[in-house]
Amino acid sequence: MFLVFVQFATAQTIQSAKTLTTQYSNGVDPNAQQYDSQGRPLPKKAKGGDSLQHRDKFADSITIYYRYYDSTRTRSIDSSVNDFYSRFHIPFTNNSISNLGSASKSLLFNPWLKPGWDAGFHQFDTYKFTVENTKFYQTTRPYTELGYLLGSKAEQLINFIHTQNRKSKFNFSLEYRFSNAPGLYRLQNASHNNIRVTTHYQSDNKKYESFFVFISNKHAVSENGGLDSVAKLQNLALGDPYEVPTRLGFATQASRNPFNTTVNTGNTYKETVLLYRHQYDFGKRDSLVTDSVTYQLFYP
Repeated sequence: MFLVFVQFATAQTIQSAKTLTTQYSNGVDPNAQQYDSQGRPLPKKAKGGDSLQHRDKFADSITIYYRYYDSTRTRSIDSSVNDFYSRFHIPFTNNSISNLGSASKSLLFNPWLKPGWDAGFHQFDTYKFTVENTKFYQTTRPYTELGYLLGSKAEQLINFIHTQNRKSKFNFSLEYRFSNAPGLYRLQNASHNNIRVTTHYQSDNKKYESFFVFISNKHAVSENGGLDSVAKLQNLALGDPYEVPTRLGFATQASRNPFNTTVNTGNTYKETVLLYRHQYDFGKRDSLVTDSVTYQLFYP
């Protein structure tokens, strides 16, 4: 009886060892704490169908930052609305001819330092997207920002930004801005359309990096040549300066429709920028090992 009992106990031990080896054959303990790509602990899955799942405190959190095209400094986004000019694309240091979207010039001395010939048409520079002010984002969640501004004279300003990471090392963003203002006088309407698409990719070892930028700017601004007679401002039937005729254009072409972007007499500028840059750095690589995540460090 003693020999039979020893053989039975040995067989049970071998069977338990085989079961444990099969269970951990992939090298992962299902009871161990799991972490995401950002090093945050993942909630353990409930084993029973009748149990209540606790709310994940990390479910609605987001980590997002960006850097400019010609900079290595990472910055955090400012989603507050305390400063109006952070949402208004015309700086407070600029002076324009009163209408939103009209010609604007900075009051500060800002010389043109780019090499090469310059045509000198910079009156709409403050309204356009450029490569220098392009942001490349890195985010753990899809992020969308939508802004709409409506003025007392039917001025409209629409801002739309969407960015997300398809993978931890690949990000794309879409940005659109539209501004339109009928103006205080006839044939003073101004319309600006800006589109920007960016992608950014970085390899796991942080040696290879690529940037892609597509920018499309369209500026359409009417010209009325000034009022036909300033004295007529004193004899307005409805007290509206829109009644006074202008030197250029016809009265039938004037419209205060806030959705009208047609320019019959004026200037239209179109600009398209397509940029692709990729690089490979031959530098020293190191790694930072924590309890759960290994971060790759790169010294260019």
